[in-house]
Amino acid sequence: MMSDSSESSSADGRPQRLQQAVDEFRDALDAGRTIDDRSFCELRADLMPELGMQIRMLRRIRGVDVDSDASFHRVAAATFDDEDIRRFLQENLTKYTIQDAISRGGQGLVFRATQHGTHRDVAIKVLADGVFASKQQLERFMREIELAARLRHPNIVAIHDSGTVQNRPYCVMEYVDGEPVDDYILLERPSLRDRVTLFAKICRAVSYAHQRGVIHRDLKPANILVTADGQPKILDFGVARATDLDLRTVTLQTEVG
Repeated sequence: MMSDSSESSSADGRPQRLQQAVDEFRDALDAGRTIDDRSFCELRADLMPELGMQIRMLRRIRGVDVDSDASFHRVAAATFDDEDIRRFLQENLTKYTIQDAISRGGQGLVFRATQHGTHRDVAIKVLADGVFASKQQLERFMREIELAARLRHPNIVAIHDSGTVQNRPYCVMEYVDGEPVDDYILLERPSLRDRVTLFAKICRAVSYAHQRGVIHRDLKPANILVTADGQPKILDFGVARATDLDLRTVTLQTEVG
């Protein structure tokens, strides 16, 4: 059954307009004209991110190193907002209901979502630059997923699933309804005993990760959330390092459907 978003997309002629834009870009390249990719995409922002993917592919076919070309990465920042990415995820990850963005970091954007069937709340993280991400950004994102997926600990955010949709990698994580540990201390004012207990849980989780060859390297209050019942959750392994495995080349399994 076709989703409402797909029906709306077809009804307003978006697929046809997308093809026309791609043909226009290709004709300009074939004619040897200079094209500003950023301006071209900004004028057709409603066709993103699909237009950006096609442009990237055309550039690669013609031998452009899109990973080292900074203009490709500026296009994403200029044309993608949170709602664009949310809509993209909703159209492609149909077993989830994608809600609002809850966090944006240096390279990742995180949305709260509900998994159909189980009605479980999850967090879905995607690269903010999407198809325009550099090779280094992509490798770092993949490494984060690979390392975090190794860990199964009650005080470390769990990875439930990962994959790629239209060349955009994503991961589905445990959703944590909590506050950064420093805010939790200020707001809840736990007793000294409870603070020590909280600290001990964090230390045991870090020790567990080290025993499995994972060093976080970015432990700070913002990366340790505490739930209402006082349980800490360590997250964001974006700059983590493996001590026993070279993860410079990691391949994500692509989810179909």
